Amino acid sequence: MKKIKFLSLVIAVIIIISSFFTLTTSAATSVLSFSANTVNVGDKVTVTVSVKGSDISGVDLSVSYNSDILRYDSGATSGGAGSLKIVELILPTVNSKSYSLSFTALKAGSSQISFNGTVAEGDNAADVSVGASATLSVINKVLSGNANLKSLRLGVGTLSPAFSPDITTYDVLIPNSATKCLVYATTADPDATLDVEGSSTMEVGANKRVVVVTAPNGTQKSYTINITRSDLPDGETPPTESDVTSDTLSTTLESANYVVATDISSIQMFKGFTATTALYNGVDVPVAIDNDGNFKIYYLKSADSEALIPCTLDNETNTFKKLKYITQGEYTYIVTEFPKGKEIDDKYYRITAKISDFDIECYANQSSELNDFYYIYCFANDRYGVYRYDSRENTIHRYPEFKLTDATTDTNVKDLNFLDKFASLPTNSKLMVACLFVAIVVAITLIILIIIKLIHNRNDNLIFEDEDDDLDFENVSFDNDFLISSNDNSFDKDEDE
Repeated sequence: MKKIKFLSLVIAVIIIISSFFTLTTSAATSVLSFSANTVNVGDKVTVTVSVKGSDISGVDLSVSYNSDILRYDSGATSGGAGSLKIVELILPTVNSKSYSLSFTALKAGSSQISFNGTVAEGDNAADVSVGASATLSVINKVLSGNANLKSLRLGVGTLSPAFSPDITTYDVLIPNSATKCLVYATTADPDATLDVEGSSTMEVGANKRVVVVTAPNGTQKSYTINITRSDLPDGETPPTESDVTSDTLSTTLESANYVVATDISSIQMFKGFTATTALYNGVDVPVAIDNDGNFKIYYLKSADSEALIPCTLDNETNTFKKLKYITQGEYTYIVTEFPKGKEIDDKYYRITAKISDFDIECYANQSSELNDFYYIYCFANDRYGVYRYDSRENTIHRYPEFKLTDATTDTNVKDLNFLDKFASLPTNSKLMVACLFVAIVVAITLIILIIIKLIHNRNDNLIFEDEDDDLDFENVSFDNDFLISSNDNSFDKDEDE
């Protein structure tokens, strides 16, 4: 009997558990999914709402989202501004149904997307509650720093060397008949932009085009194309070095004979300089030039040496002058004159010093503790500036503490008052002016004192003279109590007397 009761109890438990699982699996379920859990600002994202059940005949769902982060595009029955509706009558019935909602990410942040509502299910179309939620993250797009070119070519001429994204300087020789040269380039990153600088019109001689690539994150890279348009008619080849007479390229430098080099492939260019050509006595010769064309360097060699000497050419006199420069590490510092119209603090004095085997006009500090330093004006790294050279350690460094001020013109001096003029003078001049002013004040004071003394002495003499004039004792007489004057005027005696 006990076994029968126990067996009945087990069967009842099994029936109850089976009924529970049957109810659970037959109830509608819902799922919320994204095409991507994290998207970039500006990207599209698809949100999928799915329901499953038995004989689904209709849905009535509400969807919410953060409208500051996402913009609704399509997929719902109605709504917007953070709230959407999905309503549909489904005949014949189905076991599952999905709805795709399209959004655009507006700005970085996170948005919780949720839905809830009812699903009509079963023969009696009973409403079953469903719902789900998930969070979508929106981030700022990581911008590419790729500023390389994918391709580069010209409308005429051939790049030398051949194009490579890592090579940024090219030389091109074009015929005399090519009056224009167009540049065709594409970027490696499709979101990068490019700008081509320089004129497409080609002058005879040296021309330059620069392709500037800007990556999406702002990184820039420049590709420089040095284009030389031949001055010879098409079909004629330029003379080789053996064709050119020594007289054509011969010159003198510091009273010695030299020849302008026609091959400089053996030299290492200064940083920031590229090879091009220039005319000398009607012959194209190779030269080095910086990016902005501040310096055009020719190379000379003597008859008894293969060493190439960098020089600059004075076009007016057609004479060469040795380039004075200092090399330190990868940089070359070209020494040039201090700019005109600038004043130097008078704690510095001008001197000629031996620097890097050159006699260079420079400045030195009057302080004996700094007599190892010389101050020079140089061109380096595509800009000018004052540099300090340490003669003890043979090093050079930029020295912005050396101030160059604009010289005061005569017109400006006239417009200044005395104090402004005095303040604008150098220290030595201020001292001289102060001493002169003190001397003038002392001199004026002495003159005033002398004049006062002379006037005082003259007044004393005048007093004595007046007393002599008023009292003529020879013509004055006394008679009793009466005073008789010399002009016979008389004074009556007092009647009471």
